[in-house]
Amino acid sequence: MKEELGKYLSQDPDINRILEIVKDLDLADSWICAGTIRNFIWNHYRFDKNTDVDFIFYDEKISHQETKEIEANLHQRYPKYQ
Repeated sequence: MKEELGKYLSQDPDINRILEIVKDLDLADSWICAGTIRNFIWNHYRFDKNTDVDFIFYDEKISHQETKEIEANLHQRYPKYQ
């Protein structure tokens, strides 16, 4: 089952695009949250549309205001992934 899920994840265009977006942000430490993967798996087996993407990052050099600006920019540039 683990291999099957890995195959689905690696072949999914939305998951791949999300990974590209996070990588392009070039943040020091960033991760796609487990809930995003759980939702993907749930939606895959329920034949539902993928929804709700969460990722986290930490960079002590980025202020709270800058974090909010990154978030707003992501919502504006990628409305498909909210």
